[in-house]
Amino acid sequence: MDYKDWLNNKDLEYKEEVLHFAGVNTIDLAKKYGTPIYVLNEQLIRKRYRNLKNVLNKEYEKNEIHFAMKSNSNLSVLKIIDELGAGFDCTSAGEIYTCLKAGISPQKIIYTGNMFTSEDFRYALENNILINLDSISQLYRLVKMYDELGKDKGIISFRFNPEFGAGHHAHTITAGKEIKFGILDNQVIEAYSKAKELGFEKFGIHMHIGSGIIDPYDYERPIERYLSIV
Repeated sequence: MDYKDWLNNKDLEYKEEVLHFAGVNTIDLAKKYGTPIYVLNEQLIRKRYRNLKNVLNKEYEKNEIHFAMKSNSNLSVLKIIDELGAGFDCTSAGEIYTCLKAGISPQKIIYTGNMFTSEDFRYALENNILINLDSISQLYRLVKMYDELGKDKGIISFRFNPEFGAGHHAHTITAGKEIKFGILDNQVIEAYSKAKELGFEKFGIHMHIGSGIIDPYDYERPIERYLSIV
């Protein structure tokens, strides 16, 4: 975005030669809070959430939006999104900690990691967080931690790789035959069968094909594959 396009942003306008953001005088903000400063438009956050939620409600009676913590972990933003009714997708124990610090209920948090340590599992289980496993080998380590803590087994979920991914850049694609994340088609039956043998009775399945996706049709093939597996 060049400077002229930036100034054409509806949130940005000059009033008496002073730049305003979302109707607020930026000089006043700088004087009050100092610089550098990040300013977010709360009303726009609320509007975009409601727009997405309304679209989903038209097609699916039961749906939940989970905000990706890695996109913005500002406590004020998290509290706004929590108030709107969203859940949260965390990729580290640190992100779980931040959610809990913001007052978010553990029941609204999902933990999707790749390189879980034993301490990651311990922290998540101690706080009753639902975990998305990335491989079958992680299942045995998770069960061991359940036993160490003496906790009843909760929902077990695996990250499924539909063997097709998308993203705004090759580096942001997180699914495909050559991608390391998640379990493939030929591992699904084994993964859930093992989980059942180990005492799990409630199951989930997770999918993430990439970041920065603009074309909604990029989801078509992965979702068809996902539903066939389910």
